[in-house]
Amino acid sequence: MKEIQSVLRSISEGKIENNYFLMGNQPYFINLICKKLEEKLVDKSNREFDLRLLYGKETSVNEILETVKSYPMFGEKQLIIVREAQYLNKDIGLLASYFENYLSQTVLVICYVNKTLDSKSKLYKAINKNSKIIEFKTLYENDVYKWISLEAKKLDLNLDPKSIMLLSSNIGLDLEMIGKA
Repeated sequence: MKEIQSVLRSISEGKIENNYFLMGNQPYFINLICKKLEEKLVDKSNREFDLRLLYGKETSVNEILETVKSYPMFGEKQLIIVREAQYLNKDIGLLASYFENYLSQTVLVICYVNKTLDSKSKLYKAINKNSKIIEFKTLYENDVYKWISLEAKKLDLNLDPKSIMLLSSNIGLDLEMIGKA
């Protein structure tokens, strides 16, 4: 929980890594980081030019590698987000060469939802050496309560512990659902 707050703070302060590999069982946090990076890096008027969204089910590693080699059109950096990267299967290892020699004008975000990389793999080592790799693990119930409390405070809501427990018990531990409540 502290790691997500730290990453979001860094992004809002403009301390942005060139590459992010977001993995694990919390798609809410993965999507939140992508949203914050998009807000910080991509001007709304240039969105069509400096933001590329790719989906693991619809693309290949070769297409991703070709896309990251391009330069931003109008902005200082281009943002490339690869959602559903877990569907790239074993081919994802081919991205190791890019992580070892990336373009500074490109911010690449790989969203690897509900899976994790083997920490002994060449890809993991290349990412860990040159990029920000974040694993979001399933939150415990008390972590979800803390998160609900923090989100409520951001909205100027004062929820007592009973309200937080009631909200969580009715919706469950799914942060996507709680965020919409």
